[in-house]
Amino acid sequence: MKPLAFCLLFLLAFIPLEAFWNPTDSLVLGGEILSYSVDFRDDGSVYLAALVDGGGTESVRFLRSVDHGLSWELIHSHALSVFSQAVKFATGNNYHDFHFLLFSDGGSGLYLLRFPGDFGSPPEEVQIYGGQVLENSIELTRGWGPDFSLGCVWLSGTGQDDTLFFALSEDYGENWELAYWRFGDIPDVIKLVDPRLSLALDGADNFYLAFSGAHFFPVEDSLEIFIRRSEGGIGGSWSTIRVTNNTVPDIYPQIAVGSDTVGSKIWVAFSHFEDGNYDLYTAYSDGGYFEIDLLSASQDMDEYPADMRSVEYVGQSYLNLVTIEEGDGQNRVEWSYCYGDQPTLWASPEYVAEGAISLSAPLWPALSFAPGSPEAGALVFYCDTEGIHVDAPWFPAVHEGGASDVRFPFLIENSEGTFRVTSFQTGYYRLHLYDAAGRAVGRWDFERELKVPFEKSGVFFYRIEGGSGKWTGKVLIVR
Repeated sequence: MKPLAFCLLFLLAFIPLEAFWNPTDSLVLGGEILSYSVDFRDDGSVYLAALVDGGGTESVRFLRSVDHGLSWELIHSHALSVFSQAVKFATGNNYHDFHFLLFSDGGSGLYLLRFPGDFGSPPEEVQIYGGQVLENSIELTRGWGPDFSLGCVWLSGTGQDDTLFFALSEDYGENWELAYWRFGDIPDVIKLVDPRLSLALDGADNFYLAFSGAHFFPVEDSLEIFIRRSEGGIGGSWSTIRVTNNTVPDIYPQIAVGSDTVGSKIWVAFSHFEDGNYDLYTAYSDGGYFEIDLLSASQDMDEYPADMRSVEYVGQSYLNLVTIEEGDGQNRVEWSYCYGDQPTLWASPEYVAEGAISLSAPLWPALSFAPGSPEAGALVFYCDTEGIHVDAPWFPAVHEGGASDVRFPFLIENSEGTFRVTSFQTGYYRLHLYDAAGRAVGRWDFERELKVPFEKSGVFFYRIEGGSGKWTGKVLIVR
């Protein structure tokens, strides 16, 4: 264990409930980390809920960062009344500024707690699914395992009430049901098989829920990818779309679904096991049948994808993937970032950024986004024997021209305190850099590549001029 991590662990018992963390070190919480969940707020803050075993006593630690992961404040600790194995956490951007915590006891109970936004009062008990409520628990007829975290999606900040999508099994995974719930509503239940869920919303308030299963169109000894589409919100008319056609996702597929602002284009990304490796596929539809392509930008993966997220912004589709790679005795957390309004463009290396981090024993890597805007930032979280880590690999930029068919012609990277710009187009460019307060830091001219060293960490804004336009963006520099 690093000396700094050991000191933080030793001092934790002697300091009040506030802690600050530099992303070059691990986030130590005074016990074994069993599970964690991350959520962004509309105001740019990031919340993290970690389930910690402190030696016989379990608690959930709530942390907050207001500077995109540069520092973290421990704002609340809540002891659980039952033993748990996994948590799912989300903030309620619409519903009176509440925080929500969903967790399982590994047996017959599913618990949901609702905290006020300032954590100033005890949590409120909420019933979300039928059955008798005992001590905040939803009792099921048979066992409930921690797999709920693989199929639980919160929807907030969309003009609808906060909505919970979750998958449950009352017979130890033999049969699954998909339920969604809003305050005061009776859940709508859909039968599923081995669910993996992903949710998207277009500009016309149509919902797209992608999942794996074989209920609607049974296929012997296989799983298929489906989309449930609702016109006009949660309470609208639901229809089922079959995405794959005898293309078997096989073992534990990860799914990401996205739509454009009017719902005329839908795309789905999913993992597929074949020839001893997991590959990444995309399925794209402009209103008709889905065309399925292998995402050639993706490398073969020894382990199944740990997390995928999709986001829509300025008419382009963004796909993000986090995986665990094992080889040569070294574990790595890897991520990739692809964009383009059609999946075929993702095969071009010009539109792909990727990176990797080596660590001792990676557990539960996850990817989190600021709501509705990739350029506002993405954070990669992962856990090992020393604690929770976070990394901001790089940030995409926004093209000011407004034309959705114009690609961002640069690769923006930062590592070890160096801000690097690489142009994919021949030309002469000028980079302007500003600090978080808007003060000019410097100006540089370049043609193909530019490297700018930094002596301190912080959030910086940049503007690139040249060629046929201007591009602006935000980047986090970590020394």
